[in-house]
Amino acid sequence: MTKVCSAIIVFAVFCGVLAAALTQFEQDFLDAHNNKRRIVVPTASNMRELKWSAELASVALNYSRKCVYKHNPNKYEEAPSFRRVGENLRYDTNENTPFEVVTSWDDEKHDYDYYANTCVPNKKCGHYTQVAWAETEYVGCAVTLCTPLVDKSDSAYFYVCNYGERGNMNCDRPYIEGSTCSQCPSGYTCTNKLCRR
Repeated sequence: MTKVCSAIIVFAVFCGVLAAALTQFEQDFLDAHNNKRRIVVPTASNMRELKWSAELASVALNYSRKCVYKHNPNKYEEAPSFRRVGENLRYDTNENTPFEVVTSWDDEKHDYDYYANTCVPNKKCGHYTQVAWAETEYVGCAVTLCTPLVDKSDSAYFYVCNYGERGNMNCDRPYIEGSTCSQCPSGYTCTNKLCRR
């Protein structure tokens, strides 16, 4: 009896791992985010490694299928595992790779002053600060080819990434400057320049 139960438990765990395997699209979005988080300037002392959230990805997919280029007003209710949900949006008439999408948000860092914690006047940098928000630990992304993307284009790829917990809170800086991983939260280890739990 013990051997059968043990085999069932091992099988269930093994199947759970297989079920949680990421698609290449998902892995590419996750890698793109974490790669950008590793190279922030100035360096971050408390930057957490992002993990993929199927729940946030589902919210992103459902919303991208609406083909309306504005922020999802219901994202908090649709992702009950998180108290606050962040969101980055992008559209393009050409299909982009996850790396290109995340890089477009990350490039806003050129218009962001970490020490003043401000954007260059008339520029956006909230996408960047969400990508680099140290306390965010989960991300889920999706894309839909919209024909049309309402009020934007006859046809466009609409990219949505949701984040938990969200960034851009209380006018705080996105992370604490300092030696890499020197202020990881309790229970985290430093792995490849990010705090991992």
